[in-house]
Amino acid sequence: MKGYRNNTNLNETTRSEFELMGEFGVNPDFLERQLRDGFAIGVFKYEGGKAEVKTTPVLYTKDDKIAGGYLPLTNSIKHCIYGFLEDGTFVRLNTFSSSNHRVTIPGLSAIKYVSYETDFSRLPFNKEQKPDELWITISSLSEIASYIIPQNLESTEILSKQDVRICELTDFDIFLKPLYFKNNSRMSLSIKTNIALKIKPHKLYSEKTILNYINKFEKFISIINDSRMDITSIRFMKDKKCIKLRLPYSEVMKENASKDFSSFIYIPGLAFKFYTNELGNVFKAVNKDDINFNNLINNYIYNINRELNINSSLLDYVNSIEFYMAGKKFKNGKNIKSLNKKISFFIESLPEKLYHLFFEEAKSKENPTESMFINSVVDTRDYLTHGEKTKSEFLITDFQKQVDYVEFLRNIIRVKILYEYNIPEDIIYQEYSNKWGDRYFCSLIKRYL
Repeated sequence: MKGYRNNTNLNETTRSEFELMGEFGVNPDFLERQLRDGFAIGVFKYEGGKAEVKTTPVLYTKDDKIAGGYLPLTNSIKHCIYGFLEDGTFVRLNTFSSSNHRVTIPGLSAIKYVSYETDFSRLPFNKEQKPDELWITISSLSEIASYIIPQNLESTEILSKQDVRICELTDFDIFLKPLYFKNNSRMSLSIKTNIALKIKPHKLYSEKTILNYINKFEKFISIINDSRMDITSIRFMKDKKCIKLRLPYSEVMKENASKDFSSFIYIPGLAFKFYTNELGNVFKAVNKDDINFNNLINNYIYNINRELNINSSLLDYVNSIEFYMAGKKFKNGKNIKSLNKKISFFIESLPEKLYHLFFEEAKSKENPTESMFINSVVDTRDYLTHGEKTKSEFLITDFQKQVDYVEFLRNIIRVKILYEYNIPEDIIYQEYSNKWGDRYFCSLIKRYL
């Protein structure tokens, strides 16, 4: 393992599988140090988006809390793990943990690190180059943005010029980019096209700012799907060559790989081709710095696949609205303190057309359905949280009613998020009409009056 035999391809994907020997350390320049603190020989195994590193001896790092003494490195709170593999590839474990520290023979110990975000690079990480582009692949993006795939797939010239510029933000420009792969067999030529989000940084490059946007964009795609999506790769490009590859791991990665997202291509709704004129505004809205809005998204994503039981789901959605409405004021300047009022203002902030997905009555009039719904949600939340309101006439005790109210509430939140993303309200309405029908949610709650 002398010298740097750099891998010039970086063709690994989330579905790659390989196992290689390597040298590992806790400093980016550990290969160049005469005294290699925290150095170990080990095995790097990559499979299904997840990396494992087994080393002997254990990697150690200094800890100031114990007067500079050395402690075994067991997670990524303070350090990354750097590696140099036998094929000449550099790796970095950005997010990892270990619970498998054991002594194999007297004086010799081994440890296994499991990584959930791994970087592959041509160069040592202390000699990183600044990329001129980043290409990001995300589950379902190819189907949602299918309109940019050229009709003549055999024309390389068309493919190379097909990037669609969406908008310009303060620090970078955003494009949709086709990534194409040719398979030239004896009998036929097949071309597969995937679509990536392309980020072109401005001269003042900030990796943190760009990655923050990419994470927000992943959540945006999850909201559109109403199911957790995942970033499958981030390629850092320089002069049209990949200089660094980041492969995150997600617990839904295998599930998403087998999903069919083709309905986005044909059914009018949230696919990008149905509101191409608004894409720039939508992509800008993804980057909102509004803390309350981003908290609303984070809380919704937390239970987007309905992993929680019905009571926990109700608490999660009510808390999401309460956090979002924190600091909001009445027209007279006074803070909105009542939870009932917070939920009421949240619901009535929807435009009239989207409001009528859930309630038949006009917003300007007293709406008994809305009042009953809010009272039921709040009293049930107070009962679950504090044991209060046990005799309330609005307390929801019937299981099916709980299910219906939670589904009603989660979709109000989702519609609000889609609207705040600047997706046209006609498109949101169309999406719900296609999937549930115009009056599904209105009738869902109306029957409990």
